[in-house]
Amino acid sequence: MLETQPVSVVVNALAHYMYQHRMGRDVETIVYQIASELYAAKKHLLVHITSAHEIRPAMRKRLEIFLKKKFDAKKVSVSYQIDPLLVGGIKIVTPIGVLNLSVAYQFDQLKQYVS
Repeated sequence: MLETQPVSVVVNALAHYMYQHRMGRDVETIVYQIASELYAAKKHLLVHITSAHEIRPAMRKRLEIFLKKKFDAKKVSVSYQIDPLLVGGIKIVTPIGVLNLSVAYQFDQLKQYVS
């Protein structure tokens, strides 16, 4: 379906289906699967970036260029979120994997190492 239909049509059809079948708890898994299929079929990379602070427009552009080159994507769509609990740094989530460069994650790693 992704090869022949616009993403918005696929998303609306899926949302309708999930609503009818009361599948609200499965949303995260399904979104991940759709993102993986979209990347495989069209080289359209969906990325979610969480940071402790607002990322300036120039840095956003640099991140998007980096991700496009790194994953050999034709298109990159990025959603941004601010989470002060990260303390500093960023967390990048793609269908390929997660890159967690947050200070909170580094503290957690240090705590595990020391324990």
